[in-house]
Amino acid sequence: MVCGSYHGGVSGLNGKFVGGKRQGVVEGIKVVEFKLAYSNYQNFLQRSWIFFCFAFRSVVFALNTPCDL
Repeated sequence: MVCGSYHGGVSGLNGKFVGGKRQGVVEGIKVVEFKLAYSNYQNFLQRSWIFFCFAFRSVVFALNTPCDL
């Protein structure tokens, strides 16, 4: 599962971000969390940019990582 960081959100991962992401296993699920500063207090353009960055990084990660479907 790939997710982004969110102020107040808990992914279950406690390690440090390395290269803008951290990885681990939470309740048997491999989780990859990208360090992206998202907040509902940001304006529309800022949130759109963060979403674009998340989508781009997720696609790059998916194309470069062997996955079990």
